[in-house]
Amino acid sequence: MTSSFEISPNDLWTLIGTPNAPTIIDVSLNKDVDADPYLVPSAKRISHRQVEQADNVRSCSSYVCVCQKGLKLSHGAAALLRTRGISALALRGGNFGWRDAGFPRIAIAKSPRTSLFVSPDDPIPSELATIWFLIRFVRRDLRIIFVARTMVKDVADRFEGSYLQQFGRSPVEIADAFDFKNVLLHVPFFSERPVSCDLQGVLGAMQGSAGPLNPGILSVFDGLYSLAQTERAAS
Repeated sequence: MTSSFEISPNDLWTLIGTPNAPTIIDVSLNKDVDADPYLVPSAKRISHRQVEQADNVRSCSSYVCVCQKGLKLSHGAAALLRTRGISALALRGGNFGWRDAGFPRIAIAKSPRTSLFVSPDDPIPSELATIWFLIRFVRRDLRIIFVARTMVKDVADRFEGSYLQQFGRSPVEIADAFDFKNVLLHVPFFSERPVSCDLQGVLGAMQGSAGPLNPGILSVFDGLYSLAQTERAAS
């Protein structure tokens, strides 16, 4: 029996990767995660006992809570958030339902170890594409700092952060490593097709006008992803 406090895997998938995606928190027990060490894309693990803590929730966000089977833990966590006036639903079927529906999952072992991400202060368009992917599909809470390119690895090591080369040498490799290659096949930079000079020029101009990661750059990739989804649906 379905509940009005649930969201289906299909409906959630249409939101993931977009600017309006809900914040997804995984409240699965440690033993369940150890047995099946994957997350719904962009999900953050939080203990069900800590879900109400101020550092973990923002009233301006909507939430989807996930557990192994979509039963007591996710519904209880979502209900607790709703008592604070926060929009919160449980994922129908939980992680197992998501897996059985065939949607991509993020291997915990491949995810950034912390929310800190170190980028060169002169990122090229392909690196910007990868940052967009990590923010939209892997960790929405990434905090990106920019340092000289020669210092990226050392800064990441000292401050327990992550950096691009840990995940792959190109957007294509990184999407493949996270099993997103087919999802992003029609998005520029994530396929073997050459990227137009016009697009590269637009990204370069935006970058120069407002720092290494102009918020408008994320919007450009959001639009490219939306177009790619439309193209996939039509094919």
